[in-house]
Amino acid sequence: MANPVSLIDTLHHWSQTEPDQIAFQRGAQGQRFSFQAWASLSQRWAADLHRRGLNRGDRILLMVGLSPELYVVLAALWQMGAVVVALNPKAGRAALGRACGALKPQAWIAPRPLLWALPWVVPALGKIPHKIALGDLGQDPLDGVISQGEADPETTALISFTSGSTGQAKLIERSHHQLQAQGQALAPILQSQPGTTELGILPLFGLAHLGAGGRLVLPDFQGRWVRDGLPPGFAYRRSLPQMPGQRLLPLIQQAKIERIVASPTVFSRLVEQGQTLPHLKRIFIGGAPVGFKLLTRLQSLAPQAKIVIVYGATEAEPIAHQAYADMTSKDRDLTHSGQGLLVGQPIPTITLKILPPHSPNPPSLEAFAQMAIAPSQPGEICVTGPHILTIPHSPHQFTLNGQRWHRTGDLGYQDPQGRLWLLGRVVGLIEDERGLLYPWAVEAVANDWPGVVRSVVVAQRGQRVLYVQWIHGYQPQDYRGLKAQLVWAQLDRIVPMAQIPVERRHGAKVDYPRLYRRLGIP
Repeated sequence: MANPVSLIDTLHHWSQTEPDQIAFQRGAQGQRFSFQAWASLSQRWAADLHRRGLNRGDRILLMVGLSPELYVVLAALWQMGAVVVALNPKAGRAALGRACGALKPQAWIAPRPLLWALPWVVPALGKIPHKIALGDLGQDPLDGVISQGEADPETTALISFTSGSTGQAKLIERSHHQLQAQGQALAPILQSQPGTTELGILPLFGLAHLGAGGRLVLPDFQGRWVRDGLPPGFAYRRSLPQMPGQRLLPLIQQAKIERIVASPTVFSRLVEQGQTLPHLKRIFIGGAPVGFKLLTRLQSLAPQAKIVIVYGATEAEPIAHQAYADMTSKDRDLTHSGQGLLVGQPIPTITLKILPPHSPNPPSLEAFAQMAIAPSQPGEICVTGPHILTIPHSPHQFTLNGQRWHRTGDLGYQDPQGRLWLLGRVVGLIEDERGLLYPWAVEAVANDWPGVVRSVVVAQRGQRVLYVQWIHGYQPQDYRGLKAQLVWAQLDRIVPMAQIPVERRHGAKVDYPRLYRRLGIP
């Protein structure tokens, strides 16, 4: 397939060359959609949306959970030249209100319960001109095909939120070209093949798999609604990170899933079940710190699988990757002695530099060369490459000599082999009279301790405090063993915490703003 511009190009390619091949299905035994059926249905939905008054360039707010309908409506909207605004109801009323005010979407597509419930919580949603229930799309018996010409690769295709784990969630725009560039950067890592079966969990990674002609099996969680803080009578679909492993495990086994791309939270819930996964051939894990405890357990339950850690950011996905099979006992010892988490070699198309934490953006190439520190020295990871998303007016990006650089907000360094090691978020860096303490250097040790779910180290009232969330019902009699292993960190206290707050998107990374509010840290 020669240089596809958008998802629509790849969809048309597979619908013409492999029309009967299954693109995605609902659950292990549920409804199946071939590439031809996907193309036909998306054309019908696009024509329906056009009849409702929507046109090229319109911003359409989409609140549709992971399902076949999500991929059909995405194709329909992009086919008609619309801009998809993908917002999660769990982003919170303030963030949703800000997004609606800034973007002024022309229409809102969602399941009917959300269309009814959320405007009571987020009044800005009620001001959107067109409200379209997902179940009503394509119900008109009149067939229709809409064609608005080839997609301009530089027009905006998708607007979504960042995770917001270190501050206010940011709106990110991706053009059709940028979506394709990210897919092309991921392709050598993911190595998707036509017809291979992947468990659909992360929508954009799912698009990459579909673009290669692969098959997605989408969890069927119909009918499971939760309030999670909304007023009585209000609800939305439960997100995948909240799904218990016993719901996903039968699907993986029955559908003979070969590949999974997911966050550590999803894999942690799976390994809790203690059952082998013999059909799994490829496991890609990322979106949050990945420790040896999880990797070891995962490999024992999926002995045929190649496990790969994928490191990236919303604005720069991917940056680096590391096969678990190539990690050594020395690497494990380095992690457990406070040297951080190994995420592997940067991808060939990435240029990576290390800047001092909290340093200003360099005004020139000469200043950049002077500011950048040796790759072996810890600092903030800064990257550029063809798939880096440009975020206008972002304080975390700067342009030098036509190149857009992105500051990831992650701390790390490269070892003599050129491999990248992560030390945590800049916002979590502790700087006191004892020196610098890198958060993931400490937390990687604690998280691999028996019974630990997750941990976070903070500076609180002049002390270095490690908060630990233990498995429910498990707590050691004392912390002497853990504190002895972390003697180099000079911790003042180790304190149990029932629930360390995590960001809502993946349920994996520590949500620093919520944590600091809970602890009274300014």
